[in-house]
Amino acid sequence: MLDVIVIGGGISGGSAAIYTSRGGLKTSVIDSGKSQIKQVSKLFNYPGIKGITGSELLDNIKDQAIDGGTEWLEGSVETVTRNDHGYSVKLADGNERFAKYLIIATNLQTSLLESLGFELAVNEKVPSGKIKKVFGVEHDGTTKLPNLLSRVCWQVFQVNPS
Repeated sequence: MLDVIVIGGGISGGSAAIYTSRGGLKTSVIDSGKSQIKQVSKLFNYPGIKGITGSELLDNIKDQAIDGGTEWLEGSVETVTRNDHGYSVKLADGNERFAKYLIIATNLQTSLLESLGFELAVNEKVPSGKIKKVFGVEHDGTTKLPNLLSRVCWQVFQVNPS
């Protein structure tokens, strides 16, 4: 069993994986490869980087997470289920992963949060259907469900395993 599953391989999910794996937690990222930052041809406002494409930034984040011990899986998540020991995540290819902690770091796949009982507001002005707000998630990403963080916006955090 893993310590942490991160759903989403974009900036938030990749950053979460860097922190959790460097913190000694056995971490797995499930990345659908659909991060919106891939569409950005040049970033000039990312701290410490003078200019980079969105795809290059994601590659750097992924490499850093993997170097820290993260398992990086390409695929999409079908279902998330809460159980006595944490969370079960079933992938579209039939594989299943189990972890004590779950971080949902996607702002497009609304069904995962909805299946766990969260109410969402979608930004109707953004054609992709990007999540505008998740009700029941605190400013630091904590939720009413034990060991579940929702990271639908860019924030740096630490996970403290108990």
